[in-house]
Amino acid sequence: MSVGTTALTAVATGLYATLANDHAHRALVPGGIWDHAPQDPTFPLEYLRDFEEEPEDTAGLQCRVVKGSLHIYSTYAGMTEAYAILDSAVALLRQTAIALVGWAHDATLYDGAVQADPELDDANVQYQHLVARFRVFVMEA
Repeated sequence: MSVGTTALTAVATGLYATLANDHAHRALVPGGIWDHAPQDPTFPLEYLRDFEEEPEDTAGLQCRVVKGSLHIYSTYAGMTEAYAILDSAVALLRQTAIALVGWAHDATLYDGAVQADPELDDANVQYQHLVARFRVFVMEA
């Protein structure tokens, strides 16, 4: 077994690339896919964050479960746009082997979503906020 390392960077980068490199999904989020809160954003957009990692070493291999959130923001009246973006993200992340550096992707599970209360930005523009949770299972490559 090798020396313990974190899979956080590999998984966050892999999730971002999977979403950003899919042209059909990217068309749904013209505001972009971010790993930080953008200044002066265009909506709708996605924001990957809230990552946490749990070691699940087994059979002499380093294994990790990385949990993360996909925040979807939309200024559309109602949740229809955010739900369409979520449907696309869930299908893409569950059906795609995520390319990772130093780790092998085993599975991605969708753990559900919650609709946050509508929020106002500094310009009093109301936007919808949907938070989806995923778990990514990886093992050392």
